[in-house]
Amino acid sequence: MTRQKAAERIDLGLEDDQPYRGSLRKPKKGWFQKGDPKYGDQERLVVDWDIGRKDGTTVRDWMSQAIGQTATGKPSKMRQLLNALAEKPAETELWWDAETREWGYDLSNDNSAAYAVLSEGQTVIFKGENRINGKGQSNYRITGYRSPAKAKKDDG
Repeated sequence: MTRQKAAERIDLGLEDDQPYRGSLRKPKKGWFQKGDPKYGDQERLVVDWDIGRKDGTTVRDWMSQAIGQTATGKPSKMRQLLNALAEKPAETELWWDAETREWGYDLSNDNSAAYAVLSEGQTVIFKGENRINGKGQSNYRITGYRSPAKAKKDDG
């Protein structure tokens, strides 16, 4: 059996709670992957964000495909992401189709047309925080998304 080691962690130098612009990239292993067993058999959406580094380093985010709210009443990260891509408020209700990566906003009709498709090149603003994982390694974890259009209004 071939022994494998975990990939070396790269400190990206990202700061806690600072906004970063990312351009969506499809991971080499695909959009949907099984990860930590604590999430059960459900595949999670995996996205890589190109943050403009010359070396091509990206920031990876794994998220449940839940599009509701968390136990604290905050929109799920998936809902935040899709609404940020559509330049809508994070709380806006939507539907999601994992097979086609489409989402939309007409909840009154099961056959309504999709608003958009999750695809490479789309951009958002994300924030996160540096955390120490169970192995004592530092990880940058994305905690929320917002639209680039809102960022221009808010930051400018």
